[in-house]
Amino acid sequence: MAEATNEAKTVGWGRAILTTAMIAVVGVALLVYAPNAVLTHVHSINRSGRVGVATAVFVVGIGVLARGLRWLQSRNML
Repeated sequence: MAEATNEAKTVGWGRAILTTAMIAVVGVALLVYAPNAVLTHVHSINRSGRVGVATAVFVVGIGVLARGLRWLQSRNML
C-alpha cells in the first residue's frame, strides 16, 4: 500500500511576486474601480440608490475575492 506523504510544495520568489501582483490588481479592480464606476456612470437612479448599488458591488467583490483566494489556496497555488 502506498504511504501518504505530507510534503508541502514550495513556491518560488518569481511566482510569489507574480501572484501577489495579480491579487492586488484584481482586488483593486473589484473593490475600488467597480464601485466607483457605479457611482460615476449610472445616472438612471438617484444618489442614494447609486450608493446602495456601489455598496452591494463592494460587498460582493469582497466575497468573490475571498472565494477566489480560498480556491487558489485549496489547489496549492498560493
